[in-house]
Order: sequence, then C-alpha cells, then structure tokens
Amino acid sequence: MTHLLRSLFEQSFSSYELIITKNFEANYSSLPFGKLKRKNINIKFIEYSKNDTNLKIKMDCATNALGEYILFLSPEETFNENLLEFFYNKATKEKIDITQFFDFYHYHQINMIMKQPQLFDSMFFNKDQICQTQYHLSGKIIKKVIFLDAMKDIDNYYFSQNNKYFDDSIILFMLFKKAESLIILGKENARYCSYYPCPEVLISKKKYSKIELIDILNYLKFLVQYTNSVQEQRMAAQFFIDLLVKKEETLYNYGKKEINYLDEVINLYTNSEIINEFDKNIIKKYRKKIIAT
Repeated sequence: MTHLLRSLFEQSFSSYELIITKNFEANYSSLPFGKLKRKNINIKFIEYSKNDTNLKIKMDCATNALGEYILFLSPEETFNENLLEFFYNKATKEKIDITQFFDFYHYHQINMIMKQPQLFDSMFFNKDQICQTQYHLSGKIIKKVIFLDAMKDIDNYYFSQNNKYFDDSIILFMLFKKAESLIILGKENARYCSYYPCPEVLISKKKYSKIELIDILNYLKFLVQYTNSVQEQRMAAQFFIDLLVKKEETLYNYGKKEINYLDEVINLYTNSEIINEFDKNIIKKYRKKIIAT
C-alpha cells in the first residue's frame, strides 16, 4: 500500500478521489495519506466485514465514487511518473468506455479502438481459438456509468458468493458486453501477471482442491446462464471441458457438496437448447466417472 500511495503522490495528475476499502485487519501508516491530502485529493475509507464479497465491495465503491471514470487498484500497484495523467487524458479525450493500460497476456491489438462485437469477442475468442484473454479489472480506466450498468444485470446470487478466482472475470464478462469502445494502450502496457489469485494460474494446474472446484463451478454456472448465442454457449461448453473434463486428477477430489453443485451446473449445460449434443455427451460422461470421496 505504501508504494502505491507514494507513486500516486508523485503523479502530476491530482484531480481525483481515492476510495480505500478493507475487510481485514490492516495497519496503514498515516504519512502517505497526509501527503495526498496536501495535494487536495479526496480520500474516503470504507470498512467491510469479513463476509462481504468482492463483487459487493466493488459495486459499492463504484456507486459511491464521485468521478465520471473509475479505476480499481491493488495495494501492490505502482505507476511511473505522470503515466496516470497520460492514461486518463486518453480515456477522456476519446470518450472511451474502457481504457486498458496493462496487457498481461499479449493477445490484443494495441492503440486501436475496438467496437462491438469485436470488443466482447476479444475476451474469449483469439482468432479461431476459444481462450479467455481478460482476467483482471486492474489496469483499466472505466466509465462509471458503463460499469454500474453492467453490474446491475448480475444476479444477487453471485453477489453472495466470494469467488476469489473469478469475481473479476464475472464483472469483465458483463462489462465487455455493455461497453461500446475499448482501447489497449501501448505505452508501457506489457506486464507479467503477478496478481493473486490469478485464474490463469489456477486453470494451468493439473488438479483442483475442493475450494477451487466450487469457484470454477460457480464461474461455469455463470457462463451458461449469461450466454445466449450458439458461439457463446459453445465457448461455455468448451470451458467446462477444458476446466473440468480434461483435469482427470481432479475426479477424486469431489465431496458430496461439490457433486451436488456439479449436478446443478451439468443440468444447466445438458438442458441447453443450443449446446451441441457432442459436447453434452462429453459432459455427461464426465459426471459418470465421479465418485464422492
């Protein structure tokens, strides 16, 4: 947190509001906050309980924010001098819904404004390959009105689930559906992903724990519920196969709770009218292999 605040203090750009949240015990030094206040930066502190979910916290922060644009930061984040002003000016001058300045995975075209439907497709479809390319809210300046419009369509069920791996993915899915413009800037935007927990790291594992299984099942449930075209549901089914069916070592990690949830999710996929029968049969065969531990 100290490094983030120091880098914010060193920015020439100072016309912003900083909302700091926590739902855990933390002792922050007051010195960096005092420096920011001297720059007339509006600082708010919001404390949540341990049971408040990340989706709820992010929704509340956006709702309480005064500015037209919002940016979510992790405590480990830092900015080189004056970069924040450069990114913000680009967003406001072009009136872009999402201005992305960190590109962790290098799959995207830079310095080109994307519109729909290419904008949404850029999150899941890399040429002819189905693969998720956006996992993090960090590194994106977002129009507040677009963010809130996207969040209002998320069912309250997901606000009650603290899905630590895929919370950002759920938000980005809805955001990339609602937004009309996206640009990925090429100025110092390439970074290795060091965020924890990172879904891409989870997906690369050979097997999952029971807790990880619940997060994955939650995300797969969300995908099948919020996709409505043949291409999108094909993507959801492929994710089910890639995240679960191909991870054979995970077959032995299911308990009764996980199996009950798996059955609920499988029911959604196999009852879909637009997922093809070939994928449905793969999913059904996967279920038959599982015995509760």
